[in-house]
Amino acid sequence: MPDLYLSDARRIRHVDGLVVVEYLAADGEAWIAEKKPATIQLTPAMAVIPGVDDGYVPHCTNTLVMGGVGQNYPYRQLQFDPDAEQAGWWQFALPPNFDPTKDIKVSVYWIAETLTEGDVVWGVKVLGRQECEAWDAALGTEVEAVDTTHGTIKSVVKTEITLTPAQHALAADDAVILQLARKAADACDTLTEDADVVMVKLDIAIDPA
Repeated sequence: MPDLYLSDARRIRHVDGLVVVEYLAADGEAWIAEKKPATIQLTPAMAVIPGVDDGYVPHCTNTLVMGGVGQNYPYRQLQFDPDAEQAGWWQFALPPNFDPTKDIKVSVYWIAETLTEGDVVWGVKVLGRQECEAWDAALGTEVEAVDTTHGTIKSVVKTEITLTPAQHALAADDAVILQLARKAADACDTLTEDADVVMVKLDIAIDPA
């Protein structure tokens, strides 16, 4: 089957029985296979929240919100204190076709409980584990981002944090530990009440095959 050119710099072709989308590299000569995006969703219900603190960053609080009359549905949220750094943890696995040469975008969906003004600083760090590696090991480089409320009570804020390959240092088939922390001691964190996380999403790149 002949190649199908979508533009001068993008084409579709068959490779070993697979349909692959390629784009033209900056040198104008080489064609490179596009990396398909994939999403990993981390809910508050999936988070590892210990009952007590024991030497690691103090934990946030996992709460089931049941507001009764006037609330449309029950949901879980992770409540992060404004006065001291708190964290939550998740464990998940990467697919075998994960592309470790690409960035990972972490999206933190959160709300303020009663206030309409204030900023929150979030920090994310990860650790990937393979067979024969120690499960309990130091997490990697922490990457931070600051974001502000939207001026409406309980309006969802989506804070995006990008981890470069050097920062995430993950590989295909890794078992991953992810820590999300509110950096309450940071001068840029000005929200004076809990910041409630309702969802975390990871966008990763995977090989076309």
